[in-house]
Amino acid sequence: MMKLAGSIIVVTIFAAMVWGAWDCKDSVTGPSPIVFPAKNVSYGKQVQPLFFQECAVPGCHTEDERAGNLSLETWGDAMSAPLVINPGDTVSSVLVWSIEQKNGKALMPPISSSLLLTLNQINGLKQWIYEGAKNN
Repeated sequence: MMKLAGSIIVVTIFAAMVWGAWDCKDSVTGPSPIVFPAKNVSYGKQVQPLFFQECAVPGCHTEDERAGNLSLETWGDAMSAPLVINPGDTVSSVLVWSIEQKNGKALMPPISSSLLLTLNQINGLKQWIYEGAKNN
């Protein structure tokens, strides 16, 4: 009888884990399909949608949760965090350090999220910053 009860508990826990992973926004696997142009990067067309898919998700950089005291839900939120995005300067922008895992910063998005940025997206975010990080 104890083995049966133990088996039921294990199966129940496993089913709950599978259901939770299936229902979670972060359960999408592979890179986001957003493609950045080489120039004239748009916050509204590329950056904000990428932030919504990769960064401004439950448990990360939302207005309510602010991991690392940073929200990426709006352009204003992103620009209000000191040194995270320095318009025109990709070398000193902490966002670039994080997406490239430089200067001791943890890789963002974290590997555990299953949503990693493509090289095009990394270069696109850097280009957007280089172009002045405009709200366009």
